[in-house]
Amino acid sequence: MNDPDSHQIRRQDDEEMGGEGGGGGSAGDIFRYPPEAKKTFVAGGFTIFNFLLTAVSLAYVHEMHPEGTDPLPDQFLDRIPYQVFCA
Repeated sequence: MNDPDSHQIRRQDDEEMGGEGGGGGSAGDIFRYPPEAKKTFVAGGFTIFNFLLTAVSLAYVHEMHPEGTDPLPDQFLDRIPYQVFCA
């Protein structure tokens, strides 16, 4: 049997699954992955937290821009010469 604490994945033989045969490696092989629900929820929570943090910070910075002033210049695109692709 697979050790539930092991992080290795191995194919279970047919006789372990209750079937007959020598486990020839057919397309119906079953793989058991270690349960990692805790890691999945932590990663999902981290992703959602960072998404919300990014959205709030963008909204906050957008509201800090004073009314009636020009937007900040784009430092990257101002240094690239304009190219006309369609004439």
